[in-house]
Amino acid sequence: MASFFVIFSKFLFSLAPGMSFSFRLKRSSILDAILFGSQISFITVNWENDEEMRQDLEKYVRQNLRRQEILDFMIADYPMYAWSIRSLSRRLQHFNIKYTDYSIELEDVRKAVKKELDSPGVLLGYRAMQQKVREVHGLNASRDLVYAVMGEADPEGLKFRGGVGKPKRPRRKNVFVSGVRYDILKHYI
Repeated sequence: MASFFVIFSKFLFSLAPGMSFSFRLKRSSILDAILFGSQISFITVNWENDEEMRQDLEKYVRQNLRRQEILDFMIADYPMYAWSIRSLSRRLQHFNIKYTDYSIELEDVRKAVKKELDSPGVLLGYRAMQQKVREVHGLNASRDLVYAVMGEADPEGLKFRGGVGKPKRPRRKNVFVSGVRYDILKHYI
């Protein structure tokens, strides 16, 4: 263990003045050392108190970006922290940021959907409406909830949009045909 400190101290004093380096000391902190002449100052960087990072994470989740896309942005914006999918998930959990918030008041979602249906968003489907409710109104509502509220607010509009929620292809019927004419009829079954 003593040889490590000897090698480490030689490394520190071999750096030119003003150079910096960083290494991981613990799971959640990075220790930065900056050499100024013969003085070394240590700065502990802690992500748990980084309010700007929390706001950026909330913004990316509100945009409904995938975790890999959020990870790419966070690596570019916050290179002083170690990032992986697991650390991103842990930080989202620490800041209590969720993709879908089930504690949203139903009345808030109704107001947001009504406001969008009274504007040019009247032709939006439920997926685009859910994205609009997330981005514009800041409500992380589930698609099911937005679809149900749209069905209450404008049932004719859902029909007008073209069979939302119905399969694009009609279900096959269980018809059994035997005989010579099966080859002709099989295309219609």
